[in-house]
Amino acid sequence: MKKITFLLLNILLCLAISCNSSNSKPQINPQIIAEIEKKVATANSNCPVYLGVGNNVVLECLTYENNVITYNYRIARIDNGIDFKNKELKNSLLYMLRAEAEMSSDNKKFFSNLIEAGSKLVYNYTTPTGESIEIEISNKELKEAFK
Repeated sequence: MKKITFLLLNILLCLAISCNSSNSKPQINPQIIAEIEKKVATANSNCPVYLGVGNNVVLECLTYENNVITYNYRIARIDNGIDFKNKELKNSLLYMLRAEAEMSSDNKKFFSNLIEAGSKLVYNYTTPTGESIEIEISNKELKEAFK
């Protein structure tokens, strides 16, 4: 009886260790997280930023929480019929991000860090009346854009 109990406890222990190791998330280099946080804080210190484009677009603030960078914009209105989940709109954003990365090695490093950390980007647009839209760019989409 002791042998069976001992054997069962060993099996359970092996299963517990196996399950625990398979569910653990890969560790993100703390230096990369610190660099992302620093870049977001620097950009956020310049907010609000009037972007000088149609629809009175103002970048109110950026946040970095749970490995997600959220750009919070205020806009005058959301036009009817605009599909913000449209692939062309997301592709335009990715094109602008690639262009921004090419502007400096610092920007390029920032996007490289985002990809390595598994981060995603969220663009949140809110009108004075409370209407809002959100565009999400996953880490997979960032990886594909910056190949």
